[in-house]
Amino acid sequence: MSATLWAIGSGKGGVGKTFMTSSLAITLSRLNNRVLVIDLDTCGGNIHTVFGESPTKKSILSFFTEKIWIN
Repeated sequence: MSATLWAIGSGKGGVGKTFMTSSLAITLSRLNNRVLVIDLDTCGGNIHTVFGESPTKKSILSFFTEKIWIN
């Protein structure tokens, strides 16, 4: 099995990164691909809102600052 990594980023807010990421993830999953979306925004990750999920108590920032694994 092979994997493909797609990174979507920009230095500016409000350019559509979340919209593009969620649309791409939904489209790929509908084409029977396994998809993992990871929001690495340390200050305001919000991809969970697009998918109707609640925010987690821990984030990628917790991993680096508190040296804990995210469960």
